[in-house]
Amino acid sequence: MHPFPILAVVRTGIFAEGRFLGKVLDEWIADAQEFIHVKLPHLIVIAALAFLLNRLLRAVTFHMIKVAEEHAPSQERLGQVKTLAGILRATGLAVIGLIFGLQFLDTLGVNLAPLLASAGVAGIAIGLAAQNIVKDMLNGVLILIG
Repeated sequence: MHPFPILAVVRTGIFAEGRFLGKVLDEWIADAQEFIHVKLPHLIVIAALAFLLNRLLRAVTFHMIKVAEEHAPSQERLGQVKTLAGILRATGLAVIGLIFGLQFLDTLGVNLAPLLASAGVAGIAIGLAAQNIVKDMLNGVLILIG
């Protein structure tokens, strides 16, 4: 008995077993089964972890703002905490998204070595070209923290 009775009807003529398109169809079915049984659960777990980390990040930054609203000595300090919470949230979401994207591509079988090497070279080039911007940004974060 064929595991997919609907496809058993189609498996005549050019789709018959042993013919080229029959072999292609068999490989396609095997790939689809592997994706459903192995890769799809992995992708679902990765997406669930990314979602949970996103919610945790939002809760932490919301709690930071809430504590600052209750205990801030001035509106200026409250504004600094809100700005720092926004920076932390945006940076955290970028890191979570990057890690999720890399795991997603790895699960689909994409070779990440050239992508990571290119990103490293681009990061060095951008870092050297934007030294003053990075210095100003770090000074701003240190001012907000202090």
